[in-house]
Amino acid sequence: LGLGIGVLALWLDGQLPTSTWDAEAFYRLAPAVPGAQPRKHPFYDAFYPPNTWLPNAACWLSYFGLMFLVLRWWKDVEETRPARFSVMALAATCFWAFLLLFLLPTSRERQIGFTTMALTSVIVQLCSPRRRPLPPPRSKPVRLRLAG
Repeated sequence: LGLGIGVLALWLDGQLPTSTWDAEAFYRLAPAVPGAQPRKHPFYDAFYPPNTWLPNAACWLSYFGLMFLVLRWWKDVEETRPARFSVMALAATCFWAFLLLFLLPTSRERQIGFTTMALTSVIVQLCSPRRRPLPPPRSKPVRLRLAG
C-alpha cells in the first residue's frame, strides 16, 4: 500500500517516467561548483545517459513504503478503539515521518512527505467507523433457596 501511495505521490508531483535520452537532466539536479563545467564521459554518456527519475522514484517509494511498514495503521482504524481520534497515534506518525525524512532528497519534498503522513493519520482516524464497546452484561439477582 505504501509503494502504491509513493507512485501516486510521484504522479501528483508531476514526475512521470522520463526517457533515458535526457542526458542534461542529471546535470541540472547535481550540485554544481561555480565556474566549473560538468565532465561528461564520451563512452558512458553516449550509451548510458543518466536517468534522474529513477533515484527520485526510489526516494518516494522507500519513504512511503517504510512509513506503512513501521506504523501499525490497523490500530488507528479498529472499530473498537477507545476514542475516535488519538493524539498519541498522530504523535507516533509524526515521529516516524520526521525520522525517515532523510530518504527524501530536497526540503520541498520533505515538507510534502511529512505533511502528507500527518494529514493521513488525522483523516484515517476521523473517517474510519467506530463502534462503541458493548457494556458488560448485568448480573442476574441470585436467590437463595434455603433462606428463610
